[in-house]
Amino acid sequence: MTIDWTRLIRVRERHKLGALEAVALERETAALRDSEARRAREAFEHQAAAQAELWRSTTSQPDGLSVDSLRRTSRWSRALDTQIAQAGQAARQAQERAEQQLLRLEESRRHLRAAVGDLDKAERLQREMRAAQRRDAEERLQDAAEEIGVQAWSARKV
Repeated sequence: MTIDWTRLIRVRERHKLGALEAVALERETAALRDSEARRAREAFEHQAAAQAELWRSTTSQPDGLSVDSLRRTSRWSRALDTQIAQAGQAARQAQERAEQQLLRLEESRRHLRAAVGDLDKAERLQREMRAAQRRDAEERLQDAAEEIGVQAWSARKV
């Protein structure tokens, strides 16, 4: 069985290009997921800061604290607690998606490394096979030259 090295190398190059495209796509998606996670964290932090500011503004009123202002602040704070919880959940989910995407990116990179290794191996084996063919051809030429030399010598001797 003979191996069509040129065809094998073309197939390996296509695998490598496909893996390169997959890595580029996964990298782009990872950047998007990271951006989403960052925005979700910022939204969570903004909600928490809003709640802290609500209480700060309530406690720093020039006319002092009143039961009515504490009730209003408490109602708003409970509403903000719900928003903070939702923002925190959204931030955790976005972070999980970003981490999962990084795992997919790393898997794509492993496939790319394997494809590059397969291509390199095919190219190396092709070079080795061609070198062996050249050595065999040179040996055949040398054997033929020796045979011709022997026949010429024999013919002169007779």
